Amino acid sequence: MMKNLNIYILLFLCPLLVSAYAAEESRDSLLFEWQSRDSLHVHLRLTAGDVSLKTDYRVLVTPYVTSAVDTFVYPLDTVEFAGRRNRKYNDRMAVLENQPRRFPVLAPLDTLWLDTLLRVEPWMRDTTLWLCIARTLDGCCSFDTLDTECLAQTRYVQPAAKAGLTPVLSPVLPDNAAEQLVLEGESLLSPISDYTPFDLNLPYPSGAAHVRFNQDEWNVDAGFSGNVLALQRIGKILERVQADSASRIVRIVITGTASPDGPLPKNRRLAGLRADALKTYIETRFDTAGVVIETVNAGEGWGNLTALLRAATVDELPEREGLLRIIEKYSDPDRREHFLRTYKQGRPFARLLDMFDVQRTASVVRLYYEAESDTAAFIMNDAIRFIQYGSYQTAVDLLESLDDNRRYNILGTAYYMVGRREEAMKCFEQAAILGDEDAYENLKQLTQSNEQLKVRSEE
Repeated sequence: MMKNLNIYILLFLCPLLVSAYAAEESRDSLLFEWQSRDSLHVHLRLTAGDVSLKTDYRVLVTPYVTSAVDTFVYPLDTVEFAGRRNRKYNDRMAVLENQPRRFPVLAPLDTLWLDTLLRVEPWMRDTTLWLCIARTLDGCCSFDTLDTECLAQTRYVQPAAKAGLTPVLSPVLPDNAAEQLVLEGESLLSPISDYTPFDLNLPYPSGAAHVRFNQDEWNVDAGFSGNVLALQRIGKILERVQADSASRIVRIVITGTASPDGPLPKNRRLAGLRADALKTYIETRFDTAGVVIETVNAGEGWGNLTALLRAATVDELPEREGLLRIIEKYSDPDRREHFLRTYKQGRPFARLLDMFDVQRTASVVRLYYEAESDTAAFIMNDAIRFIQYGSYQTAVDLLESLDDNRRYNILGTAYYMVGRREEAMKCFEQAAILGDEDAYENLKQLTQSNEQLKVRSEE
């Protein structure tokens, strides 16, 4: 985690605070200091880093604060630096998936100055903190994690009377693979109870996996555009869930779409062939026994094109309003295309052609699963989040009535945070007996803290 630490750190001592500055930077260029007991001041310069950013690539830059042993991480907002073609494609996909426009997205050589006050979480006061930057290179066919850069460190020194521990907490994994993936952030998965037929009039739901095609083609090419990432994602879900006895995939919904250029019958046929091609690809490469694979012919992507036009700025497409009026006026797709092609001598239509690439797709919209939900795991993870955001009593209330042995380390942490040290000790001991590795560390820290407090009281 602590790679490329090439900035020397000077520490400035205050009665209770230790602030950190980079010696080779001025106060105006890098700042990581305690503003008060409850806030940290962060001021730094963000760039794409030492990477050659081609037009099809982007770098995702995420500054974050972390403890010295990476127990907790406090991420700040991600900033994106993108090549021209990559930015256009991703902005259009965000429109089609009904997501907000990505912001900020900067050019490869741009610089962004970040200046913010962070609300302090309890764990920050009992450890050395690092200010780091994580970068990920997102390309047309690859997704690579670059070296992390750590810029500065700081530590809050508590008064001796409040010596304590840095809680060690890990998320509780549900007891089935499908819900584990959901907890990890996989948005393609939904329980089968949420299934509804795909509505062609609505944008694609967030998180759909899109496989793209060249014009007039329908064979799945893993090497084309970013298809390899979408196909690997689908395969990972199927392999992991289908190998699990506690959950299974029961339905996959695939849509096929063609761009609106060309005759309607031809485009409808293309859309259907693309959906069928992706279905065949999945069936021949992964375990789909017992899975219903539903294909939907979404035809020409007029709804997608309309969404892209409405999201375009006047600078991007000055004739946007005129194009939208034509689409709204003519319901027949072939007549609509004819008037778009001839509008203002065809110059606006030439710009539209650049928008058609994201509509030539076959998309896995959702994978629906069956599993007996591990409700207790979700409750315990909610309690962890309450602890991290300072709502300790809420965490106590959630966990005290929960009948699940996995709760003890989390409950012990919540007890400690509200001052119930003896009950915290008993919970850590019980969790350690059950083999919870986090509890061993918390028990060790709390035992040492109690011994320190005992010595001080005797003095």
